[in-house]
Amino acid sequence: MKKLVIGMLASGLAALFFVTTTPACSSSVDCSAPACSADTAPTADAIKACEAEKAGACASEYNKAGSCVKGKIKCTADNKTDAAGSVTALTDCATEINAYTTCKSKNVT
Repeated sequence: MKKLVIGMLASGLAALFFVTTTPACSSSVDCSAPACSADTAPTADAIKACEAEKAGACASEYNKAGSCVKGKIKCTADNKTDAAGSVTALTDCATEINAYTTCKSKNVT
């Protein structure tokens, strides 16, 4: 079960990396921006998938999970995403990610 949860968290990692927090604690997903400035830009397919999530039935849950993860992601001195910190962010945001996953399972297209 633990491997399954870690796998689900890892699979959510890519989509959730492209989230930025805006003032007043609201969040919006910036599908074209990497988590840290020196990270590789998202591919066209990743952007398309992100845009679909923003417009989907679980957009609210997507934003909440993404805001949680983005708030905990750390960048290295060379402005790349710290991999170990990313795993911690996913673990710390398990409740929000699980809410998103549950919503997705109920809204299969």
